[in-house]
Amino acid sequence: MTGSPGSWTVLACAPGAANWSVVAGQTYTILAFDDQLDGAGNGGTLRLTIRVAPPPTATIDVTLDPFGHFDAPTGTATVTGTETCTGTAESTLLFVTLRQPVGQSFVTGLALIDVVCDGASHNWSAVVIPNNGKFAGSKPATATFSIPCNGFSCGVDFEQRTVRLRGGS
Repeated sequence: MTGSPGSWTVLACAPGAANWSVVAGQTYTILAFDDQLDGAGNGGTLRLTIRVAPPPTATIDVTLDPFGHFDAPTGTATVTGTETCTGTAESTLLFVTLRQPVGQSFVTGLALIDVVCDGASHNWSAVVIPNNGKFAGSKPATATFSIPCNGFSCGVDFEQRTVRLRGGS
C-alpha cells in the first residue's frame, strides 16, 4: 500500500504472495494477516520474503509462412512459421487464430502451442480446428499472437498475414 492511514492505496492483494512495481524513494506499507482459510484459527509463524523481480520479461519474434494446408474431410488447417524467444520466461504460448471468409460469414479456429524460449530460432506448426464449419482452399487471414511471461510481466508479438491453404484429399 502507499499513502497513510485513512487514505491508503492498495497496490496488490493476494493470499500467499503478491507482487507490484515499485518506485525508488516511495514508501510502501505491507499488511500481513491470517485469513483463516486453512481452518487452523489465528496465529502461527509469519514469514515475509521480499525479492527483486526477475529481469524484464522475454521478447519474442514470430513469423508465419505464406502457405498452409487444409484437410478436406476434417476441415482442419495446418499453419507453420518460426519463433525466436529471448530472455526469461516461465511460460511461452503461441496463440494461432485463423479466419476464412465463406459467403457472408467466416470460419474461425484457434490453436495453442508451447514454444521454446532459449534465444534460438525454432520452427512451429499448429493444427487449427475450426469452430464453425471447415477450412478450405482459399486465402484466409491468419493472425498469430504470442505471449511469453515470467510471473511479473508478459511480452507480446503480433503478426498478421494472409495465408493460402493448399491441400484437400
